[in-house]
Amino acid sequence: GQFDTFTDYLWYQEKHTVGVGNFARLQAILRLVGGVFEEEQDKASSNFSVSIDQMRQQISRNNASWVSLEMSTWWFDNMTVFIDIMFQVQLRLAERILTNLERSLTSDNKQIAIGIGLFCLSLIIAHHSAYSASAASFRMCKNYAFNLSNQTKTVKSRTTSKLKPYCTSLLPKSIRDQLKRGSQVYQNATGVNDTPQSWPTMALDLIHHVTHLWRFLTAARASAYDGLRALGLQQRTPALLEL
Repeated sequence: GQFDTFTDYLWYQEKHTVGVGNFARLQAILRLVGGVFEEEQDKASSNFSVSIDQMRQQISRNNASWVSLEMSTWWFDNMTVFIDIMFQVQLRLAERILTNLERSLTSDNKQIAIGIGLFCLSLIIAHHSAYSASAASFRMCKNYAFNLSNQTKTVKSRTTSKLKPYCTSLLPKSIRDQLKRGSQVYQNATGVNDTPQSWPTMALDLIHHVTHLWRFLTAARASAYDGLRALGLQQRTPALLEL
């Protein structure tokens, strides 16, 4: 709005201050004033520009003659208060929207940070789990290879101890005595061709035990080779395979 004179402007400021103060005091004293004001605002049109245009029409209509100057001024005061209220409402609404947006942004950032942290933690745990599983598998294979080697050595020693009496029993007594004393034995030694009467039976028994031992060692070596090859440890344990 415009003012014809500075006196009119001072009068407007005085009325506006008094009106705002009275309205604030009434709201503080009587809750009914606030309720009535809210009801009137709800009844008003949702488009505030329509209400402002209606007030301007009343001002123009009452300002057509000097007699209705007081009525025109009253409508002008009402329109100004209405515009000020709408402006304050818009400012507070904008502040509330910005505050809610900032809170939502902060909450989203926290959730994103937590999600990234959990993802990184899961990657670290998965890496350590895979490494631990690989190390455990390697240790199991290594222990299995050593156990197999020890078992092979044990079987070999037992078989040797069992076969030694059979082998020595095939030799003549003079040759056995020379071997026990650690003396040299030549092929043309006396008594080599004097084999005992039980030679065919003892020879078959010896061949049977040797064949059984050979089959056992061959099967053990084959199973150990297949197991180590399947686990990718064939190149890591060549010494164990030679056993």
